[in-house]
Amino acid sequence: MSTHTKKHTKNTGSRTTSELHFADKATGEEYAEITAPKGSCRFEARITSTGETVNVPLRGRITSGRHKQLVKKDDIVLLVKDVSEGYIVEYRYSPDEVKALRKSGELTQVVETSTTTGVTVAFSNEATSAVQQTTVIDDDFLSRL
Repeated sequence: MSTHTKKHTKNTGSRTTSELHFADKATGEEYAEITAPKGSCRFEARITSTGETVNVPLRGRITSGRHKQLVKKDDIVLLVKDVSEGYIVEYRYSPDEVKALRKSGELTQVVETSTTTGVTVAFSNEATSAVQQTTVIDDDFLSRL
């Protein structure tokens, strides 16, 4: 009599590619970029379609369990409309998924310069209110550097 005849197989880490999560504008889902952590699973995020800055908490399944994800500054996330909080972070996109979203036309990136921060990254469908600065490069400008 053998006590243990079943062989166990290891998970080799080969992930199957899952379907890309697109924002459903009809239900109030939005794309956002994390601008700053606030502590206690709360973040400041900038909604890409309007440019509005909101404070958002993480959904419970992102913070614990098997699907725990590390959310940090400059991550692109999917926000879901919530009754009590305004918005909740539903999903964090990996860099490969962000590339796929930009390729499909959901996110298009435009780089603009502003007087306050130097270089600002904005999205084409976003309402921007930054003042653009035009600098003429001539000999005087180069001598001041």
